Amino acid sequence: EMFVSCLYRVLLCPREFYEFDKSGKPVYYSPYDGKIHAGYMYTDNGFWDTYRTAWSGYGLFTPSKATELLNGLVQHYKDQGWLPRWIAPGGTNSMVGTSSDAIFADAMVKGISFDYENAYRSALRNAATVSDNLTNGGRKKLNISNFIGYVPADENENFSWSMEGYINDYGIAQMAKKLADQTNDATKKANYMSEYY
Repeated sequence: EMFVSCLYRVLLCPREFYEFDKSGKPVYYSPYDGKIHAGYMYTDNGFWDTYRTAWSGYGLFTPSKATELLNGLVQHYKDQGWLPRWIAPGGTNSMVGTSSDAIFADAMVKGISFDYENAYRSALRNAATVSDNLTNGGRKKLNISNFIGYVPADENENFSWSMEGYINDYGIAQMAKKLADQTNDATKKANYMSEYY
């Protein structure tokens, strides 16, 4: 009874942020450009809270739904060029780390099918591009931490940002390895490995 009750709660979020048009195809209203787009979008999730638990569970308990959920997250990146750290329905500036990187890496290592390339691109952007608006996505003090290896002590939540960065960077390295292993194109393979390693 407790297990089923907890499983039910695990599956409450993220929430569907799409509906079906008259022909039965999924469409959603983008919180980024205010337009209707084809496809799936999911919202109401703070990744720091869920990447270690719920997202790992989706791949185990509902692998076919996990594909849709993951593509629904990638859609945020495709719509605005970033995947926020907390989506509700668009980005909010809360949570430390870019834990979607670890979510995508975990799913890729498990072999769950979804848009690997754009998931990887979103993670690379988190790790290598300074964000001028952390509500959209990105990491705090990246302009310094990428050079000294940690977020400096004069920044609020510096230890947490540093630790989450290490975890997410490890995930991105696993994504690069998976993508490199999946291609027979020597140039692509070299690019994946050089982009992150």
